[in-house]
Amino acid sequence: MAMSRRRCLTTSLGVALSAWWEVGCGVDRDPDKRVLAHVTSTVPARTTDPPAADDNEPPSLADLYALRTGPAPMGADQCTLTVHDIGPLTVLSGRVEASDPFVSLGRGLVVSVASGQIPVVLTVAEVPYPNGDTELRNAYLSLVFSDDPPVMVENVTPEGKPPAPPGKIYGVSVDSGLAGFVDAQAVAQVPDDIDTTVLETGRPGAWIDLFSKDPRIPKYANTVVPFAPDHQNIVFCESGWGDGFCPLLATRTDDGRMTALHLDFGVVYRD
Repeated sequence: MAMSRRRCLTTSLGVALSAWWEVGCGVDRDPDKRVLAHVTSTVPARTTDPPAADDNEPPSLADLYALRTGPAPMGADQCTLTVHDIGPLTVLSGRVEASDPFVSLGRGLVVSVASGQIPVVLTVAEVPYPNGDTELRNAYLSLVFSDDPPVMVENVTPEGKPPAPPGKIYGVSVDSGLAGFVDAQAVAQVPDDIDTTVLETGRPGAWIDLFSKDPRIPKYANTVVPFAPDHQNIVFCESGWGDGFCPLLATRTDDGRMTALHLDFGVVYRD
């Protein structure tokens, strides 16, 4: 059964997440502890990703449109997908973190992967509107480990976590409108003053100012982590419609080898 992803996201205006998501994720509803809408450039309070969130099982392989081009379902409507290489990502530790880089960096979901220079691919959706206008939204952010054809999709069980219980799925909680991948070793020691020394410094090189100006792709960045022990980089991008919950999925071959790791931003879905 395909996962219903519309409920996993807020609107593009940054409307607060619905109560079901907050309860299902164990999210603290105290507004002083959690920012639920990202409508300015202010960095939200740093948090830890929830262990799992309410959802259905992962999509079937036929319903996972990451790394595919052409038409794709968007509920009762349809969008058009293009694929763009924005990597590579340097992974030296054999462990990659998926997180919101402005909120949960160093405290995200960690998965064991192959080490090396890993291609990073954005699947972008051109979304139509009734008046004939269109806009671009990032639909999937993917780490690609192999060109071998996958035969299955699975929800990832992150390092140190039990398998998600029935009806739940692991993923990244997004509060800044951004999500990405990084070598877990690179962010093992995140400085306490990262907000003012890396994210929003007011000086050239701040992460909030590094987004690509490529007109074919919504905002993304590929940059060095300045405090990484071996100068590893991080790749992050706008997450679909903005804040919300992004399932972390893996595709595998028939002998169990991981071909790709995907963050699903909920743009492509079936009713």
